[in-house]
Amino acid sequence: MSAPLRLLRLLFRWKAIVPLALLLVLLGGGWLLYLDTLVRRGVEEAGARVVGARVDVEAADVRLGEGSVRLRRIQVANPDAPMTNLVEAEDVVADFLIAPLLEKK
Repeated sequence: MSAPLRLLRLLFRWKAIVPLALLLVLLGGGWLLYLDTLVRRGVEEAGARVVGARVDVEAADVRLGEGSVRLRRIQVANPDAPMTNLVEAEDVVADFLIAPLLEKK
């Protein structure tokens, strides 16, 4: 075995790198597939804690590449009268710039 090949084998533990890379790909794929659901549930739970009443979001559409988050049909119940809504919105859209988020600013 040549010296560069031995050095390469010492620097990289292929038996550990390949499973780690596969795990990261699976986690990244799962994150992209379930990101909308995670955002929807997060908004519902955080909103319920803040308002003290039920918050419903029909759907969330997160587009990281475009820098936008869209929440459809938000209903926030009135904590003093639970059968009525305090707030209702058909669409709520938040646009953000990606580049400043990736910089150290």
